[in-house]
Amino acid sequence: MRRVFTIFTALLLITLCQSCKKGAELFKGEYSYKTTGVVYLGWLGADEISESGQLRVSKTGTDNVVLMFQPIVGDIFYLKGTAINDSVFVESDSITRKYTVLVTDYTLKYKITGKGCMHDNTILLKSHVNGRIVNNDTQKTPITISSEEIVTMANRNK
Repeated sequence: MRRVFTIFTALLLITLCQSCKKGAELFKGEYSYKTTGVVYLGWLGADEISESGQLRVSKTGTDNVVLMFQPIVGDIFYLKGTAINDSVFVESDSITRKYTVLVTDYTLKYKITGKGCMHDNTILLKSHVNGRIVNNDTQKTPITISSEEIVTMANRNK
């Protein structure tokens, strides 16, 4: 009887450990997200971010993930990441976007970096934006792009 109990306990522990997701497998899935924060565009002022949409997290390697953000309004963008246990560390490739103030067009070049954690079925991602405004004929000195902490909450879709 004692031997049967020992075998049963061992099998139960193996089953439970296999169902514990960690790393890239934990984050993989479809989410609805909301992002808020402020980005500073040098002398052009501040731009408040309030964005929502769909997020797809795909596993691309053992610990590697790609986060594809599809905002309700705007362009799709990607962040590459490394998932370790219940955390994900993300960084974008260089992103180039056009930004218009009145009738003047500016070109923004920036990167997004950040860290996220999984809490139940919700990702809490805290990120920062850094870069420059380039290709600006009226201003020869590059304008710095920076941000305070930008917060994204993403709830797993059922």
